[in-house]
Formats: sequence, structure tokens, C-alpha cells
Amino acid sequence: MFSHPSETEFLKLMREHGMKVHMSSAAPFLMQVPGYTPMRDYAELALAGKFKEAAMVRDGMQPLREINEKWMREPWVKRRIIPIHYLKALSELPGMAAGHARAPLPQATNGNKNG
Repeated sequence: MFSHPSETEFLKLMREHGMKVHMSSAAPFLMQVPGYTPMRDYAELALAGKFKEAAMVRDGMQPLREINEKWMREPWVKRRIIPIHYLKALSELPGMAAGHARAPLPQATNGNKNG
């Protein structure tokens, strides 16, 4: 058994390699809120062997992936900035406690929270 932090590859890895656990990424708590748990839903379908149904749920998450790509992955890929400040700002939107990023990482400001 193994785990990989890419939500984008999660269903494929479940289907092709028997992956059962998603860990080491913020995707589960950034892409879900109480009452809307698409990642959990498609994982449960896949674990039950219902890969076609799981893919339909997973595909509905594409807008969330685009947001994640912009705010979490692109800062690292383009500028080599670990986007913890964005992770914390995004975590606060559904009401989770996050606080400030530790120095020397930048802080999320109202200007850079809005894109």
C-alpha cells in the first residue's frame, strides 16, 4: 500500500495501483466543507469498485482544481514560493483557524488574497 499527495492522480492511482489513502496534501480540507465532500464521495465509490461513478464525481471537482492550481501550485512552480500564506487564507474561508505564516514566508494580505 502507498499514498501520493496528488488529488489529481488519486482516482487513477486507486484504480490502477490499489491506493487506498490520500495524505500529505491540503486538498481534502481545501476542496470540501461539511455537506459537500466530493473527494470523500469519489474515494468511497472507488473503494467500492464503482470507478465510473467515482470518475463522474471527481470530474465535477475541476473548478476546484483550477483554483488549487492557481493559489497552491503555481506560486511554487513559477516563483519557488511555498504558498503557506495562501493555504492559511483559504483555510480561513470555511471557518478553520489558520493564523499567520511563520517568517520568512510571506503573509497573505487583502491585496494578494484577491488575486
